[in-house]
Formats: sequence, C-alpha cells, structure tokens
Amino acid sequence: MDKDFEELSEKYKDQTVCREKFEKQLIDLYVDAYKGKFESYDEFVTEYKLLDCRYEDEMYVLFGVLPTSLNPYFESSVQRAEESGESLKDYAYFYLDCFTSLTTPDFEVTSSGNIVSTDISE
Repeated sequence: MDKDFEELSEKYKDQTVCREKFEKQLIDLYVDAYKGKFESYDEFVTEYKLLDCRYEDEMYVLFGVLPTSLNPYFESSVQRAEESGESLKDYAYFYLDCFTSLTTPDFEVTSSGNIVSTDISE
C-alpha cells in the first residue's frame, strides 16, 4: 500500500474517533434535555454551542481541519420546535428517538431517557 494513502487513512480513522466522541456527548446533551436538566431552550442551545466549539477546537488542533457542525440543522430545528410551543423534553425525545432508530435500530429511548437495547437475543 502507498505510504501516503496509509497516513491519510489513519488520519481519517482518528478524525472519525474524535467525531464519534463528540457525537456521544451530543446524545448525552439531548438526554439531559429530556431529563429536565435545562430550564429553557436558551440554556440547551448555549450548552450545544459550547460542545460544538470544543469539537471544532479539538479537530483543528489535532488534525488542522475545521469541521462542519456536529448537527448542521440544530439551530433551525430548535427554533421550529420552540416557535411551535413544543416542550424541550418532547423535542429532545423526538431527536433521540430518530437518532437511535437511524443509527442503532436495536435500541430505543425509554420514558426515563435511557437508551436501551431492544434486541431480544441479548
């Protein structure tokens, strides 16, 4: 294999690990919102922006790249939910339900905000 290709491949894997670490923190943020940790959408948005900044900083420092946002649609989806009068808890639940059904179909979000396996073979 070409040495440049191997280096590029390794760098991509490292970037993917970094992104996955922050995606996990994003899910935790939504779980916190579902569990009522935030009093308002404003608090939730502030925490998201801090998380996104930490993600961008780490990607830039480690890899010299400025990535796209963890969730490019975050602000518009939050704005729609808030304007429609949807509670933060319902908004967070919907996001978690969609996320787990798309990324981990053998998991679901419980009423307590936990993500649990639905695989009956476990």
